Amino acid sequence: MVEWRGIQFRLASLVFLAQLLTQVTAQTTQQPLLTVDCMELIVANAVSVAPNTNYPSVGVITCNPGYTANGASGNVSCLSSGKWETFTCSPVDCGRNLTVVQGN
Repeated sequence: MVEWRGIQFRLASLVFLAQLLTQVTAQTTQQPLLTVDCMELIVANAVSVAPNTNYPSVGVITCNPGYTANGASGNVSCLSSGKWETFTCSPVDCGRNLTVVQGN
């Protein structure tokens, strides 16, 4: 028996509690048990690169020539929902078409 602050403990109980505390501490400092994968990053009319597709990774998108980004930047994040942030590339608007008269 071991006494601490007026409480008596069996040595086997103290060893068990120390082992349990060690296991709980190790479990709380490890990576999450569930991995969220956003899968391949595909954006129409663009080249996309995402070296890692697990949450909270970031992918980079570059719109093809003639297209412009509908987003704040070319970076998108893999969300905890397992989906990539929304990002689109739309055709560049060059204004009205010009009418050519007699080859001029």
